[in-house]
Amino acid sequence: MNIIFPLSIIAILLITVIPRHTGIEQIRVVNLIPFIGMYKLMTNYVDIMVPIKNILFNIILFIPFGFTLLWKNHTKLSIYQITMIGFLFSLLIEFIQYIFPSGRSSDIDDIILNTFGTLLGCLFWNLIYKLFPKFLKTSNENTNLQNNFQ
Repeated sequence: MNIIFPLSIIAILLITVIPRHTGIEQIRVVNLIPFIGMYKLMTNYVDIMVPIKNILFNIILFIPFGFTLLWKNHTKLSIYQITMIGFLFSLLIEFIQYIFPSGRSSDIDDIILNTFGTLLGCLFWNLIYKLFPKFLKTSNENTNLQNNFQ
């Protein structure tokens, strides 16, 4: 299970930071107005599934990040702290996308959606932990429990 968190970070970085080579000059696009990017996506596409997929993808991408980070740190960090880590990680990604022209836009909506995905991952972990507490015990907790019974 220790591999899932690093894999989620690698996947996020591969998906969000690797340049898109479109064959045209790369320009920097920045949206600092919350929800305007989502609004434009929803109103400017003939196929409504394109913006819906984009929005859902930004959320789903960060769910494993929040889930596994809370799983490994639930005794040390709160859901709020993990959500803030997700926010800062997403902010870093958007900053990288701006600094290194890669054919990607820097968008406050992505930060909002990624942060929401991190929160959903935390809430999903919390639900699973309440339903199946023994299943989500970390290896440290299991070792501590075993030591307590010896």
